[in-house]
Formats: sequence, structure tokens, C-alpha cells
Amino acid sequence: MALSEEKRKKYEDFFRAADADNSGSVSKLELAKIIRQKSGEQKSLDEIVEMFMGCDHDGDGNLTLEEFLNEMAKTERRPGYEAAFKRFDRDGNGFLSREEVHKALREANSPMKDSEIDEGIQKLDCNRDGKISLQEFLKLV
Repeated sequence: MALSEEKRKKYEDFFRAADADNSGSVSKLELAKIIRQKSGEQKSLDEIVEMFMGCDHDGDGNLTLEEFLNEMAKTERRPGYEAAFKRFDRDGNGFLSREEVHKALREANSPMKDSEIDEGIQKLDCNRDGKISLQEFLKLV
């Protein structure tokens, strides 16, 4: 799902406002400043850095407009992914177990082998607790 023209313009305007030095990219500090100005929220620097790192796909320490727009498009799709997570979370504990992931993929007629599914689970399970949290699941998309 691509961003509507209206939302794309809104996000481009936000990005340009954040790009205080007109470099074509946004630093962590520029992002923190604009988030605090525009949203009125007092997010901690740690929260903003975590958000930034999630968007900075090439890891160069700056967000390009393309990286920012890609992340905003994901944000627009997030409610659908959260609903899917809840459907897969059969026991409602807020995590996807190996069994729940396997069952969901089998019901979707996935051609993946069990070993491929297990490998995917291992890649998503960032904290290595043997289950997939919503945050880990959202990194998939």
C-alpha cells in the first residue's frame, strides 16, 4: 500500500521542516527537535533514537526522505499487521509461539518447510526468548 498523495505531501513537509540544515537528510537531533515541536510529546531521547534506528535502513546515521517515507508507509499499514498478530496469537498472551506461527502458516497454505519456518522465527526473535513479540513481528514488515 503506497501513501496517498495527501499523506505523502504531509510527510515530505514534515521531513523538510526537520531537515534544518537543508542537507537532504535528517539527523537524530533534528528528528528529536521536530518531534518535540510538532507533536507536543516529550519523548525521551532513547525513544527517539530507537525510532530513528528503525528508520535508518542503511545505518549511515542519517534519514533520507526515501527512508522516512518508507517507514511512514509501514506505519500506515501497522493496524492491519497488529490485527493479524492478534489473530495468530491464539492463546492471547501477546506473543507468537513456534506452534502458533506454524499453525498460522499452515492455515494460509504456506509452501514453507518446517525448517524454513523455524529459521524465520529465529531471525525475528531478536531477544532469543523463543517467542515473537508484536515489536519483533512488526520488524518483518
